[in-house]
Amino acid sequence: MSNINLSDEELYQLATKRLALKKAFFIHLVVYIAVMILLIVINLSFSSTLWFIYPLLGWGIGIAIHAITTYNSISSSSQCKIQKEMEKIKNEL
Repeated sequence: MSNINLSDEELYQLATKRLALKKAFFIHLVVYIAVMILLIVINLSFSSTLWFIYPLLGWGIGIAIHAITTYNSISSSSQCKIQKEMEKIKNEL
């Protein structure tokens, strides 16, 4: 990535996008944890069956997918891919 030349504006936009992705994931994670704590308390207080496991696993899979897509897109940003492809085209011409 050291041979990619991004302008200050492009770097700013990339940093802003990455921070927005991280913030959205963090909010999703905090809401998940809060809701799961509430569901566990409700389940253990009022029910003899452990049904909280189903939303815990279902939503947990969603959180895992969100984490993978967030941090995968951060590490391999489309902006960097576009810049690399532009460099390839320039070298071919």
